[in-house]
Amino acid sequence: MKVSLPFFLFILCCIPEGYAGGFEYNFQGQKQAGMGNTGTGTLLDAGSVFFNPGAVSFLDTTFTFNLGAHFQSSRTGYLESAPGTYQIEMQREMDAPFSTYAAWKKKPASRLSISFGIYSPFGFSTRWDDNWKGQFLVLHSYLTSLFFQPTLSYKLCDKLGIGAGFVYATGSYDFKKALPIQFSDGYYATESLHGSFNGIGFNGGLFYKINEHFSLGLNYRSAVNASISSGTASFDVPLSLTSEYPNGNFSMTIKMPSVTTLGAGYKSGKFLFALDFNYTAWSSTDSFRIKYSSHTSSLQDLSSPRMYKNSYAVRAGVQYKMNENLQARLGLYFDNSPVQLGYVSPEMPDADKVGFTCGASWKIGKYVRLDGSILYEEGLKRTDTNSETQFSGSYKTRVLVPGIGMSVVF
Repeated sequence: MKVSLPFFLFILCCIPEGYAGGFEYNFQGQKQAGMGNTGTGTLLDAGSVFFNPGAVSFLDTTFTFNLGAHFQSSRTGYLESAPGTYQIEMQREMDAPFSTYAAWKKKPASRLSISFGIYSPFGFSTRWDDNWKGQFLVLHSYLTSLFFQPTLSYKLCDKLGIGAGFVYATGSYDFKKALPIQFSDGYYATESLHGSFNGIGFNGGLFYKINEHFSLGLNYRSAVNASISSGTASFDVPLSLTSEYPNGNFSMTIKMPSVTTLGAGYKSGKFLFALDFNYTAWSSTDSFRIKYSSHTSSLQDLSSPRMYKNSYAVRAGVQYKMNENLQARLGLYFDNSPVQLGYVSPEMPDADKVGFTCGASWKIGKYVRLDGSILYEEGLKRTDTNSETQFSGSYKTRVLVPGIGMSVVF
């Protein structure tokens, strides 16, 4: 299959996520993003509420506040399998997921810390042209999530901290596809789904400061089963078929997997090095099920296999303190896709990814610091035939994601 170079060259900017494996987002802090999205075995700021609640107890300030956002506009290219020559680019979508954290101690030497985080760890955004070849599989599909996490952290001794937070998750899911039914003017009928969900979970971590140079961290973020109990299913079909495709409700459960991370940090002079290993239990996502409130001979409950496998990511980063007011960061990572051969679909054409990051912080006053990061992600080309739909082809994605944030410490 011979493809012109421009077809596979996409430079993007803007969204809520540079995707990690599957539909996991990995932009939960500006400093951490600049260091390859590491943060479990190191303490950088209040972003540890997400990366490792056990490390929050080691913050040597009374109050720390972080606010930041990332901006991504991801474009994916599709090329039909040979001997076909059809090719198309996914439409650009813009989002701006954000994260915010606050941590408080009665005094800097206190062992107990109270903190709170709001962040978006899962989601995806897909939009194809209305008349593209895969329109009967998906036209557009969106998942947005927002997690709220009150957290307690306690320093058991000078070297060991422990922390845990309750997680309340909320968000929404939207999906639209064409139906193989034509109106008199030639346009195809459509099905649209919209629903809001909620779920609960927890985030816990241990942080061990071996000495002034070495630190280790262990973080576990539990699975969250997000339930849509009364979503809206609507059908735009010819009048003669409205009884076969009645508008109504639907229910489904979106399984957001658990993530276990082991991290390490090493500080030497002006340098801070970080290494994280993520293990995500994607195998819990074995199928995609939708239950409709009404059933007809043409409308039955959907059960579509996904058969995700557990996946991993390896991340590394370095920070250099240039002076008292300026810090610079670099990072890289490899992210293994949970989507197996035979299950790649245009709704979420996931692939193994390699990412490169950079970032900086600039202190602009006694209490305020500006943080910035940039990520470039190269998705490996993925060629597959879906075993359920027999839809085949090649997908390729490249992403550029800038981010900006602010820290307040006193």
